[in-house]
Amino acid sequence: MGSRWKVGNGKKVLFWEDWWCKNCPLKIYFFSLYRICNQQNCFVRDIARNGTDGLTFRRAFSAMELESWKDLCEMINNIQVNNEDDTLQWDLDGKKSYTSSSMYSLLSFGGVKDVKMNLMWKAPIPLKIKHFIWLVARGGIQAAAVLKSKNWEGGAFCWTIWLTRNEMIFRAKTVNSPCLLIYRVVSLLTQWCALAKEEEEKKM
Repeated sequence: MGSRWKVGNGKKVLFWEDWWCKNCPLKIYFFSLYRICNQQNCFVRDIARNGTDGLTFRRAFSAMELESWKDLCEMINNIQVNNEDDTLQWDLDGKKSYTSSSMYSLLSFGGVKDVKMNLMWKAPIPLKIKHFIWLVARGGIQAAAVLKSKNWEGGAFCWTIWLTRNEMIFRAKTVNSPCLLIYRVVSLLTQWCALAKEEEEKKM
């Protein structure tokens, strides 16, 4: 993960399994060919030496597989090996050397950046509210019955989010930035808590 082979003599690098060209291992890039290939554990050296004759397949190609095979043949014809040893490089850093920051970026990146959530995390609001909104957006909040059994008192907060959501959907009110939505939620929650406090004082 994150490491890529720099091919020298090709003795250590698996042709299909290892990442040494393209943007991923060839077994992923040419998956339809890999799954029917008889030489799934061959090395780059073997293919560089034997060319396309070094690969055989269990059946004839479909039309789409034939197109993939043409691309693979072109790539094979361009393989260059030398007398140096194969070396493993860290490919997530410009200097090709491992750094903890590049590893963290790899582990924390989900593949698609959520711009709205990024704005939410940067908003000047309490961290616990950010966590709650993040969980809501990803369906990570437990059912009301479970929360009630645990004596959870956050119903007011959920209600303010629900009201704001209804205005966006049924009254066609747009929110240009998630920060505006967050500010309103906090404002409504503050008002709700103030009213609840007044009711408690009246009871006393």
